[in-house]
Amino acid sequence: MLANKDLEKALSYFVDNSKEMFRYNFELMRIFCHCRSRNGETVMVGVQDGVAEYEMIAVQEGMQCSFYIKFVKDEEGIWRIYFF
Repeated sequence: MLANKDLEKALSYFVDNSKEMFRYNFELMRIFCHCRSRNGETVMVGVQDGVAEYEMIAVQEGMQCSFYIKFVKDEEGIWRIYFF
């Protein structure tokens, strides 16, 4: 979604109470970040009590980076991004 510049669609995957924070962060990234990344491996760290944790490995400007992603199951049973 972000690759297609569809911020609103991307934000639909986040829990409601964090959307505005991520909207702000995505806008900052759009303005200041000119790096390209290649998505690499995504590994499940664990799932417990409606929370799933993943680690995503990516390469940015030739350096390998690790990103933490946390999903929560909302009241409708849909997994949504809580934090990354």
